[in-house]
Amino acid sequence: MKIEKVKLKNIGPHRDLEVLFNTGLIGLVGANGAGKSTLINSIYAAMTNDFSRFNATKAEIISNNCGEEESFIEVVAKHRGRSFNIRRSLRPNKSTLQIDDSTTFTKSSEVDAEIAGNLGISKAVIDKYVFVDQWQMFQFLSDTASERAKTFQYLCGTESAMTIHKACSDFVSNHKNTDIVDNSLELQEALDLSQKRIDSYEKELAAAKKAIVPQSLIDKANQDIEDWSEYVCNYKHASDAGYLEDLESNFERLEKYKEELDSLKKSLDLHRKSWQGFLSDPVYGQFIEGHEYWIPSLKKTYKLRKELKKLRSALGTKDLEQTINLLEGVKLAFWQVTNDKEALKRKIVELGATECPTCGSPFDNTSALQAARESLIKAKAAHAKAEDRLKAATNDAKLCEKVIDLRKEIAALGKTMPDGWKQIKVSSFLSFVEQSAVVKKAMAEAE
Repeated sequence: MKIEKVKLKNIGPHRDLEVLFNTGLIGLVGANGAGKSTLINSIYAAMTNDFSRFNATKAEIISNNCGEEESFIEVVAKHRGRSFNIRRSLRPNKSTLQIDDSTTFTKSSEVDAEIAGNLGISKAVIDKYVFVDQWQMFQFLSDTASERAKTFQYLCGTESAMTIHKACSDFVSNHKNTDIVDNSLELQEALDLSQKRIDSYEKELAAAKKAIVPQSLIDKANQDIEDWSEYVCNYKHASDAGYLEDLESNFERLEKYKEELDSLKKSLDLHRKSWQGFLSDPVYGQFIEGHEYWIPSLKKTYKLRKELKKLRSALGTKDLEQTINLLEGVKLAFWQVTNDKEALKRKIVELGATECPTCGSPFDNTSALQAARESLIKAKAAHAKAEDRLKAATNDAKLCEKVIDLRKEIAALGKTMPDGWKQIKVSSFLSFVEQSAVVKKAMAEAE
C-alpha cells in the first residue's frame, strides 16, 4: 500500500494540514507537541476506524477553538493497483470511501467491509506490522512459526514471487545459449506476416459466420431423423402411392440435414483452428489470456504517452530538473528589476521638488531629473523583458512538472500490465482481441 496524501481538518493541533508523501523512506521531524504522533494516529484511524490510539474520545480529538467547523481525516492511497480515497469525519460523524473514482460507500460498516474485503487490507496485519508502537516492535516474535509464515506470505506475495522465479529460471535455462542479434528487420517482417494472417482470419470468420448452423436447427434435425426413421418402420410395407411419395420426400430432407450437420462439423473445426491460430500468434498471442483485466490500463497509458510526447515536443531538449530550478533565478532577477524601477520612481518624485522644504531655498534639479526619467524608461523596458522571461520560465517549469508527473503515472500503470506492453500497438491489439473474441464465441456456440 502507498499513501499519497493525508489531509487533517481541526484534528488535535492541526487546524488545516495537507501532507503529500513521496516514494522511499520518509521521516517526520518536529518539536514535542507539534503533532507528529497525531498525524500517524490519524492515518491509522482512517484505515481501521479505530481511534483508541489517541487516548481520548472523538470529541476530545477535535481541535479547540474551532467553533462548529467540520473536523475530518482524509487519506488518498493506492493498494494492489487500485486507488481509493477514505474520509473519517468526526463532525459530523460519518465515513466515506471511494474506490477507483467510481463506487462510493457512505455507511461506516460498508466502508470497513470494503477496506477488508475488496481492497484486501487486514487490520490484524496493520496492527502488527504497519503501525507498530516502538515498544512493541518485536511482539511478532511471540507468534507461532506458521502464523509468521502466513503473514510473510500475505505481505510479500511469496506465491507470486515463486511463480515469477520459476518462469525466469525456465526462460534462462531455455535461452542460455541464445545469441543476441539485431532482428528488427525480422520482427517487422513477422509483424507484416501477422497482419496478413489477421486479414485472412477475418475472411475465414466472415465465411464461418455464414456457414454456422444454430444448435436449435441441429436439435430439430436430429428429431426429424428419429421421426422419419419411425415413419419408415411403420410404413415400409405400405403400397399406397401417396405414402411412398412422402417417404421419398422425407429421405431427401434427411440427406439435406446430414449435409448441414457435416457442414457444421467442418465449421467447428475451422473455428477451433482459427482460435489456436490466435493463441499461437507470434506478436499478440501471449497477451490474449487475461487481457480484459489490464486493457483499461493500456488504453490510459496510451493516452498519457501521447500527452507526454506533446509536452516533450513543446519543451524541446530542455532538462526537466534544470528548467524547474531555473525558475527561482528568473524570479530573483524579476524582483531586482522591479526594485530598480520603483527606486527610480521614488527618486523622480524627490527630484521634482523646486525648493527646500525647510529653508525655502530654490532647487535646480532639471538635469538630474531628466537623467532619472531616461533611466526609468530603460528600467521599464528591462522590467517588461524580465516579466516576459518570468512568464516563459513559469510556463516551462509547469510543463516540466507535468512531464515528471506523467512519467510517474505511466510507470505506476506499467506495473499492472505484462512485460512487453510498451511494444503493443493499441489499435491493432484491440482489433486482434475483438476478432479472437468473435471466433471464441462462435466456437462455443458451435460446440
